[in-house]
Amino acid sequence: MDVKIALKQYLVLLTSVAFIGLPAIASSYAEDKRDVAVPGSLPPETIQNQVRPLLNEVRNAQQNKDLQGIKDNVDDILEHLGDWAGNPDIAPIYFSPIESTTPSRKPVGMLWHSINDGIHNKVMWRFVPDGNPEKMRRGLRAAARPVLTYSLLYSLNTYKQQKHLNIVIKGANYLLGLQQENGLFPLPDMRGKDKRQTAIINRILRNNPQAVKDGWIVSDHRGELLFDHSTAGVAMVEAYRITKDQRYFDSAKKASLWAMSQAIDTNWSNNAFAAWLLAEFYSISAQEIMIKSAIDNIRYGVLPGLLESGRWLDPFNSKLIYHSINVRGMLAVLRQLPKEDSFREELVTQIKKAIDNASRQITSYGASSVSTSTEMLIDGLEELGFNQKWIDALNININATLKQLQNIRVSDVGVYLPKYMRYIENQNQKKSK
Repeated sequence: MDVKIALKQYLVLLTSVAFIGLPAIASSYAEDKRDVAVPGSLPPETIQNQVRPLLNEVRNAQQNKDLQGIKDNVDDILEHLGDWAGNPDIAPIYFSPIESTTPSRKPVGMLWHSINDGIHNKVMWRFVPDGNPEKMRRGLRAAARPVLTYSLLYSLNTYKQQKHLNIVIKGANYLLGLQQENGLFPLPDMRGKDKRQTAIINRILRNNPQAVKDGWIVSDHRGELLFDHSTAGVAMVEAYRITKDQRYFDSAKKASLWAMSQAIDTNWSNNAFAAWLLAEFYSISAQEIMIKSAIDNIRYGVLPGLLESGRWLDPFNSKLIYHSINVRGMLAVLRQLPKEDSFREELVTQIKKAIDNASRQITSYGASSVSTSTEMLIDGLEELGFNQKWIDALNININATLKQLQNIRVSDVGVYLPKYMRYIENQNQKKSK
């Protein structure tokens, strides 16, 4: 027999029970309460139908850089959404126990050594050395992330080794060989291999049947390609930062110009990906057009979707994984703004609000979306300074992922762990001064 309890009662129960890897909302409860805003469910079709035309109006206003028009239509959307605003379409999964004490440095190093071979041995250029998209089961983010990971690792004194640099170079060269002439890092045609990518590609092809070429998706519709494209573009930025190889600079520039050519959209995270790449390329090029475009992506394409509570309004971006990606894009732009920039104060306020929201979620319920939320927390602490709640949330994430050393299956930091290792090194250097 299904158990029905009031939402408030359920949340009280949820916070009082320690658990590992369970959805935040029981599936039976979600099924019984389809008319109630419960994580893991979408608004009723009637509400969705009311919101869709307003989203089109937001897009029109975005193209005209009409900030007031964007805000007015977002306000109308919020009226229709009501309690559904900020409700994720997939219920979060949390891991416990909630341990906010500072992790010891030794087990962090042990964890990296335990996962290093797995990351290195699974790089895309080993499994698909010829770059044939028909053999790929993931997008080019799978080639770009190891480049980012080992770039970070190589920046650490203990790990500044030729073998780590070689991984960066091999990955960057692999990506270089797959980049299109127009700068795009394309998406392999993964229809039938990945459910989400199949839906994205079908949507692109409905808009443009010519978007597929030689097994690659080479034309975008509403920013769907920016996830893999921007990740690959930033990988080229980091490869250039380490090697000073002009080929990587030129590749990152072409990728940035392609990202600039894409229209700002109501999928806030796509715009955040573009802003991330543009800001990172600006950091090595000082080309003003790049940071101006990055600011536009944040101003018109990320901030308007952020609720006063610090969560994004739609069911996709309200998930912690994309929430963290959005904040990463905001922080990337903030790092490049001079102290006197007029946009800086607003951006800092909104970033703090968003990280505060994510930190409350983690400290209240446990580690979640550990990879991207850990990156967000570290970037926030390094850019904006000490914040005990953020540190507690970061510690909770790391302590949870360290359970892997006890053969406990948890959501892990994975390729983002070197960022935490660098954070530890930076903190130790500050203490020694």
